[in-house]
Amino acid sequence: MTPLRFTKHAEEKLALVQQLGFTIDTSIVQEIVRHPQKLEAGHTGRVIAQGLLDETHVLRVVYEEGVTKL
Repeated sequence: MTPLRFTKHAEEKLALVQQLGFTIDTSIVQEIVRHPQKLEAGHTGRVIAQGLLDETHVLRVVYEEGVTKL
């Protein structure tokens, strides 16, 4: 399986939600991208994968496939 690369924006967002008390790390993001409960088309060819975090929260991950730039 293709490895996931996280942008600086994604890393900053993970740090922010951790400061707000959510225990989300890259492994949770990877699990949702690889096994989403819901997939939607996003803007300009992006994909939105959604997965449950708990009974009242979902995580939506916006990503692009096949992008090689860092």
